[in-house]
Amino acid sequence: MIIFVHLLNDASGSPRVLKSVIEIAQKYDLLGKLYVGSGGTASPSDGVLSQTHIEHCRYPYRFKSFIVSRLLYFVTSQIILFAILCLDKDARHANIIWVNTLLPIGAMCFARLFKRYLVVHMHERELKPKLFHKVIVWITRNTATEVIFVSKEQQQFFESIRFKQSSVIHNTYDSALAQWVKAVHAPPLEDTFNLLMLASLKSFKGIPAFLELADRLADRPQFKLTLLINEDKAIGEAFSEAESRPNLTIICRPPSTAPYYQAAHLVLNLSYPDEFIETFGLTLIEAMAFGVPVIAPPIGGPLEIVSHEQDGFLISARDLPRIETTIIELADKPERYAEFRAAALKTATLFSPLAFEQKILEKLTHEAH
Repeated sequence: MIIFVHLLNDASGSPRVLKSVIEIAQKYDLLGKLYVGSGGTASPSDGVLSQTHIEHCRYPYRFKSFIVSRLLYFVTSQIILFAILCLDKDARHANIIWVNTLLPIGAMCFARLFKRYLVVHMHERELKPKLFHKVIVWITRNTATEVIFVSKEQQQFFESIRFKQSSVIHNTYDSALAQWVKAVHAPPLEDTFNLLMLASLKSFKGIPAFLELADRLADRPQFKLTLLINEDKAIGEAFSEAESRPNLTIICRPPSTAPYYQAAHLVLNLSYPDEFIETFGLTLIEAMAFGVPVIAPPIGGPLEIVSHEQDGFLISARDLPRIETTIIELADKPERYAEFRAAALKTATLFSPLAFEQKILEKLTHEAH
């Protein structure tokens, strides 16, 4: 039995990766159960983890904007999670407790108390405020049997923390995209050049930069911009109405991202590198799996994915004039763009679901039998 634990069930990268891990466990008939925070979305069905065919156990949690309320809700939820796990016979006798992200500390403490094999699949680099980060990392260091990092850069960042055991497993794209990827074809470059960005509305994710880019390209009808936002429908609709532009389409949590990748000519990650460092960059490999070149921050996990001026570009979102020039030049050179597409497809093979499956299966079966 493997107990999987996650906090916020939405459409962001970390639950998508956990979904892939759970699907691998099920493929090899490894029994499992998922504990997930109940208030991650307006509806439990909105989060990607709701698509997994595994027994779900929910515990209370709701994200709050005000930091004091957020911390109180978080601590309360983890105390309740700890208590529920203690009452769960399957959890008490589980072979592995698999904690996704640093946040489910209630499960970490449970694993330590009952001496269960604890794997922490870490997706973060830094948590805020700093004191909160230090406490969470201290708990992780003193409870985790093994820590999995998603990039070498992330592992190096935590080098001073003496975890018992650690390894790096790069993320892969969702298996739900696999059938679309097999049918990948290049969208025509004749009349339009489609720019795609996927992000939450957190300020450091660079949405202001994407909106400014839309304004910069407003007099060039060739360019069409699409923004997929990971937010509840009401929030997404309000944002879309407030930030409407003729050349910009804003969509909130579509059922599948595949059609948008398939129609895109370029995918952008505009996280501000001075405010936030991407530990990996899942949308980058998803884009490349469709043969779509990318623009990404020149720091953190993207450095392990993108080869500058080969399969994409490493440019800071703070340098919008350079990004604008790069986009225009790429759109005007079909032959060069074709070279970028071919290179992107080749890069994507390094992060294939099969490679991810083999490495994750080794961790899942380490103590599962």
